[in-house]
Amino acid sequence: MRYNFAVAITQGAIEDVQEENGNIIEDYEHEHVLRHMFTAPLGDILGSDLPADETITRNYSFSIPTNASPAYDLDHIEIVAYVTRDGASETPIIQAAKKEL
Repeated sequence: MRYNFAVAITQGAIEDVQEENGNIIEDYEHEHVLRHMFTAPLGDILGSDLPADETITRNYSFSIPTNASPAYDLDHIEIVAYVTRDGASETPIIQAAKKEL
């Protein structure tokens, strides 16, 4: 079985329009909005048959765009990382973590 590693930036407290049951809410507060993926959604390949005591290091970088709409609010940014297992139909994400920026 092959394992993959994915990393994303999410943001909360984004106010924008939302339709809910036919009603328009002008200042709805959206949470956990995906703003950027460092990897493909299913992740970068880590490998197969990984030893439990092995450390794998990956480095990713991203410059916050100054002209994004809506603007990035660094007070509400989280980095989300997760490990997926190829071929797993019921629980493809086997481990996940998030960290505030």
